[in-house]
Amino acid sequence: PEWWRNVAASRPAWATAAMGLGVFGGILGGLLLLLKKSAAYYVFGASLVGTVATLTHAVGVDGAGVQQIFEGMIMPIAVSIALTFYTKTVISLKWLA
Repeated sequence: PEWWRNVAASRPAWATAAMGLGVFGGILGGLLLLLKKSAAYYVFGASLVGTVATLTHAVGVDGAGVQQIFEGMIMPIAVSIALTFYTKTVISLKWLA
């Protein structure tokens, strides 16, 4: 859609870096979780920060209505929060080293 092209075209360097942190933090966190390493919690936390920072930029872009912003932000943030809290839970259960 047009509003998403506006988001991509107007993305500053800090938002691109935050997107990289969110994406690669999620990948690395998932790998660490599979390897049963408790460091996954901190990596998922960094990924959550990157995801929120990336989506903060999208809020101010012209053409994005309330519905598009709501739909585009809820799922990535919900997944990031779920993975972070899941990892914290399995650390407290001593499933991770």
